Amino acid sequence: MLEGAATDARMNAAAAILEQLTREFQATYERARVERGIGDEPGLIIRDGLRVIVETQLSGLREEDFFWEHFEELTPRGVWRGYNYYVLMSVPEIEIERARNGAYEQMRLRAREENNRQAEEFIEYMRGLHEQRR
Repeated sequence: MLEGAATDARMNAAAAILEQLTREFQATYERARVERGIGDEPGLIIRDGLRVIVETQLSGLREEDFFWEHFEELTPRGVWRGYNYYVLMSVPEIEIERARNGAYEQMRLRAREENNRQAEEFIEYMRGLHEQRR
C-alpha cells in the first residue's frame, strides 16, 4: 500500500510541474497576443504547442525528499488504514528549457507547413519573451 501511495505522489508531483509549465506558456501567449494587438488567429498552433508541453516527459525529474505517515480513521464500516505520502521533486532548469524549446520548434514547423507567416512570427515573438524572463 505504501508503494502505491509513493507512486501516486510522484505522478502528482510530475503533473504539477507540467501544469506550471503550461500556465507559464499560456501567460506568455496572452501577453504576446495583447502586446502584438492581434486576435486569436495563431491560437490553434499555440494550443498544439501547449499539448506538446503537456505530453512531454521531462527527463531529469528527480526526487529530492519524501515523507510518509500511516493513519487510521474510524468509519461506520470499521477502521480504515492508509498512508499519506509527500514528495519533493525537482527538474533541472536546462530540461525545462529543452521542453519549451521543443514546443516552440514544433509550433514553428507547423506554422511553416501551413504557410502561416503571421503565426511563425508570433511564435518567435513568444520565444523572445521567454528569453527576456531568464
